[in-house]
Amino acid sequence: MAGLIARLLPEKGKARYLVNQVEVASCIEGRLRVIYDDLKHDEQLRSQVEQELSAIKEIQSFTINPVTGSVLINYDAARAAQNSFLKELLILAARKAKR
Repeated sequence: MAGLIARLLPEKGKARYLVNQVEVASCIEGRLRVIYDDLKHDEQLRSQVEQELSAIKEIQSFTINPVTGSVLINYDAARAAQNSFLKELLILAARKAKR
């Protein structure tokens, strides 16, 4: 359901929606780790997340852990700003991590 909702959102609101759905475990330059409990139980959602992340060329690698619901994203910090979605996602995640 969350994947469907995220696809229906305009690109500008997508990052905000996604950040609001997850716990930001860490956000440092070049690396973002989030926890999303639904990933523990939903193989289709994990597949959708893999497809979405694979399409972002500024992401160098990512790992989804179905046991913990953790997603570790390693990205090219120098190129992240070139992708408006990734840039907004990282700004919002950094803000949420500082709370």
